[in-house]
Formats: sequence, C-alpha cells, structure tokens
Amino acid sequence: MIGQRKLRFIGGLAAVAMLASACGGNGDGAASGDDIPSGGDVTQLDLGVIYGAVADRDPCNFGEVFTTDGRISALDLVVLEDDQNFFPLYNVSPVFTQDSYEPYADELDALYAPVTEALTQETMTELNARASADGEREQDVAQDFLESNDLLQGDGSLDGAEFTVGSKDFDEQLILGYIALALLEDAGATVNDEVNVGGTDTTRAALESGDIDTYWEYNGTAWISFFGETDPIPDRMEQYEAVAERDLEESGLVWLDPAPFNNTYGLAMSSEAYEELGTDSISDLVDLIAENPDAATLCVEAEFNVRDDGLPGLEEHYGFQIG
Repeated sequence: MIGQRKLRFIGGLAAVAMLASACGGNGDGAASGDDIPSGGDVTQLDLGVIYGAVADRDPCNFGEVFTTDGRISALDLVVLEDDQNFFPLYNVSPVFTQDSYEPYADELDALYAPVTEALTQETMTELNARASADGEREQDVAQDFLESNDLLQGDGSLDGAEFTVGSKDFDEQLILGYIALALLEDAGATVNDEVNVGGTDTTRAALESGDIDTYWEYNGTAWISFFGETDPIPDRMEQYEAVAERDLEESGLVWLDPAPFNNTYGLAMSSEAYEELGTDSISDLVDLIAENPDAATLCVEAEFNVRDDGLPGLEEHYGFQIG
C-alpha cells in the first residue's frame, strides 16, 4: 500500500517534495499489510524550531532531533529508544584531501588522535549546549575545550604547512571546525578560515574540489548519502573502516580515526508528554499511532522527511505510517 503523507508547512518553506513511502516494514516485529498502524500528523519545520516546538508540545508531541544536541538536556526532552536499531551510526572524523594530508601524515595523526579521543558523547553534548542553549560563541567553546584538555602543545610540528579548514553550518560543525582551526594554528600551520561553508553537499563538494583541505564528516553520512548504501554497518569501527577505505580509493580523501560520540537521528518528546503518554521507545510510538492517533503528532525538517535514514525508512523498518 502506498500512502501520500499529509504535511502542514510552517516558516515559509518553499518546496514540496514527493513523500510517498512504502508501508511494508522489515524491522523485527514490524507489521505488514492491513495491520500497519496509520494515523497521526506530521508538521514540517526548520530544524532549529523543532526543539522548542517539542518542548512546548505545539504543534507536536514528538520531533526529530540530533542526539548530541545540547537543547535536549536544556529543554528537558526525552529521546525515545530506537529499540529496533534503525538509525545508523554517525561518528565523526577529520577528513583531508590526500594532497594536503600525505606530506604531514604522521604529524596530523599525532595531533588529532587525543582530540578525537576526548570528544565523547557527554563532552560533545555539553559543548553543543554551551553554543545552542547558552549562547556562547562557537570559537570560544572550541578554544576552551582545547585548553581545558591540554590539547594545545604549540610544538611547531606543522611549521611551513598550510591548510584551509571548512565545516558545515550548524553548531556542532562550527565547534568542530574551530577546534581544527585552532589546533592546526597552534601546531605552526598557516590556516585559512572557511568554517561555515554550508550544508552537507556544499561542504563535501568544496573538499572534493580542493576549495578546502579538511572538515569533519560523519561516517553514516558518507555511507548513506555519498555512497548510496541502504544497510548501515552496526559496528562503529567496521563502519568507519568501510567508509575510509572506499573514500580513499574512489575520491582520494583520507579519514582520520573517528571520535567516540555518535550524533545520529532520534525522536524526542517533552518530559511532560512522556509522563502523560508513557512512550519509551519508537515501538511504543507505533502503538500510540494505533491506539491514540490524535496524540501521535510529529515535527520533522525537510531533509529527514525524504532520506532513507529518515522518516520514510523509519516507517518501513518499524511498520507504520504517520500523517
């Protein structure tokens, strides 16, 4: 059965995408055929608006989030358990063009290794909260992280090197971009600041063209979006190694070791909604769609609405249709 998702548009969004999705379901325990729960409502919002909308329960009880976003704790949101392990791993690595990496391979490996190791889930969430919830400048958050963890040695290991550093355009990426910029400068390199290049496709294109030499990228993004794979690899290091090997061979791009934090997608609700609805997991949300569709209101942003690792794939995996 093919369903056409009904959308309400808020905030001046310009284009409507085709949003028909298959409702078979192949997750463990997913429904099929006439048993598929269908109902509820989907509202499309800009990503930055979703967190407040979920906290206020207006216009939705549930919303798409990134799991290291500091607004989750700041707004006392509850992230539903992905109990059927649908969302891919999104561990981040510094990625370099081969030409910029190879002359300084040993120095860059040694420089970045303690930085990535220090970027745990708790740490990255705290850094994000300082920017997104507390309003600190990303540059200041990055500098404080490096200084407080004794990661600036000023050893001159990159004297004579030159790098152009980029990043995507959201808080976490801006922080990571400024971490790279400060780290490379402290090691003696000349660094050109191109932090905040734009979205994923724009930043990736800048790296491939040589307009930038490095930025931080998520292995799940490469696997799903760049390589067009539909089945994520559930082991963190196996996913990284598969991406690193393939990107080096196909595009001449070098992935350094990944940070331990996993900024994957999630669905969240307010603590008030949690107390009222008792929805612990995504499977519980499926039950809610069947039993109380008026409460199954979901806010998502445009990209999540069409990605294979977003709402269409989530519906198919868990066996439901919302909207």
